[in-house]
Amino acid sequence: MDFSWDALQAAHRGLTRLRERMADWAPADRDGLSPGAKELDARFRDAVADDLDMPEALKVLNEAVSADVSDGEKWTLLSTWDGVLGLDLELLAREGFEVSAEVQTLIDQRDEARRTGDFARADEIRTHLTEIGWEVMDLAEGTRVRPLR
Repeated sequence: MDFSWDALQAAHRGLTRLRERMADWAPADRDGLSPGAKELDARFRDAVADDLDMPEALKVLNEAVSADVSDGEKWTLLSTWDGVLGLDLELLAREGFEVSAEVQTLIDQRDEARRTGDFARADEIRTHLTEIGWEVMDLAEGTRVRPLR
């Protein structure tokens, strides 16, 4: 194998993104998996059973992240598979974070600016939130933040 610091840093960024996604999802009932989620689970398990075909297992994991299954099913699949992978994908979900009153006020102001079409003000607030260490995500239900990592 060829080692490079760039490849190691890229792998770390990928792992951090997976952990952030897990923190955004909520667990689902394992017995209630959809056919699509069950198919992904079977493919992952088949890859691991096939002489630990980890490249294929990781391919299935990456497919699961963007698959057309519920976020809860994604959580269930990845947290189950993490028993084999050992990546501690639930790390950020366990750590959690609390939004201060000051940051919540900025979020509320940003949502109001977006509602009224004052996008310049919304962008200013986004920039300020980023400068003080928050990643800003625009969702249909409003602005959501999480600590920058």
